[in-house]
Amino acid sequence: MKTLCVVVMAGLLMASCSAPNPNPSNAATWDDRAQVEAIFQSLDRIDQPVAVRVDDYTDDAVILVPGEREIRGHDAIAEHLGAIGVGVSLVTEHQIVELSSFETLVVVQGRVVGTATPDNSEETFAFETKNLILLRRRPDGELKIWRVIYNAAPAPGA
Repeated sequence: MKTLCVVVMAGLLMASCSAPNPNPSNAATWDDRAQVEAIFQSLDRIDQPVAVRVDDYTDDAVILVPGEREIRGHDAIAEHLGAIGVGVSLVTEHQIVELSSFETLVVVQGRVVGTATPDNSEETFAFETKNLILLRRRPDGELKIWRVIYNAAPAPGA
């Protein structure tokens, strides 16, 4: 039994020492959080031109929505962003649930809460999405959205 405990403890110690540090420093984490919050605020400004919103994405970015084809690259993302809010008054708030910083990548577990009111209607419905967002760190430290993976999204027309 002692041998088993020693082996388990040694394994845990080795794993914790060799695992990448998700938070290289508190300053980096707070800077990353501030950058992500600024990107999220930009995405929530649906009245901005698509060219401004798509600038938050890398050239090779991908958006994955359950039950839909992948949206890959700036042109496809611009088309996707341009379709958001068409025929509906939309209010969104992107939120950080959890954030982990790595050397070249920031991983955000997020959610979007909002309301939608179809044009020519007074009926408003609330919605929430859950997503995983991966942001790449550029050499100058700026973060850009690289992957958006929706775990839960409202059904089309819902």
